[in-house]
Amino acid sequence: MSMFRNVFGLGPTEAERLTAIMRKYDAEQDALAWAKYCEKYGIRWAPPNRLGLPRLPEERLKNISGVVVPMPIPEERKKPPYLPIVTDYKLFLVNEGDHYLAPVNLYTGGFVGTEDRVVETSRTSRYLGVLPQGGSVLIEHLDIYILDFVLWYHFDLGFADGVDLKAWFNIGKAYALNKNNLRYCPVLGTNGHYFPLNPLSKAS
Repeated sequence: MSMFRNVFGLGPTEAERLTAIMRKYDAEQDALAWAKYCEKYGIRWAPPNRLGLPRLPEERLKNISGVVVPMPIPEERKKPPYLPIVTDYKLFLVNEGDHYLAPVNLYTGGFVGTEDRVVETSRTSRYLGVLPQGGSVLIEHLDIYILDFVLWYHFDLGFADGVDLKAWFNIGKAYALNKNNLRYCPVLGTNGHYFPLNPLSKAS
């Protein structure tokens, strides 16, 4: 308020009135921006968080990832004629973020092909339940053969404050399981390959 009085030479009453107008304008612009984000990302409208600031989809999805964990090689496969390579994995959805998720629904499939021909896996939908902070849920088992396909995973996520988000990640064949995305996962207590979730409107 003192800024308006000093800069514009306004009296106390006029400065208070102008301050109130500016605050109302800022609030309306924030609400309009939040509504646009809701529309862009397919979010069911909900009030901003308790700090009065909308959380963008990228912020809500931070530290929520698909994590692929290599399974131990069975003893019988460590001997000839087998090659001592990992052939089986487990894929988890891991919540290392700040939000309790309920419900979590999955829609998934895969494809492989060339410019002339595309082969798809079957598409499936599943309810994965709830996913609290510091929790995980098994999505599926993977083997080296299914990793010949590009696998995609789409999620409908419900947040405790009433916001719904659509998110995705994909695994671009076995090549995607590399040292660049391998790190220790404290939730699972082992190393895993991380695939962070993205808002569904963000192109793959």
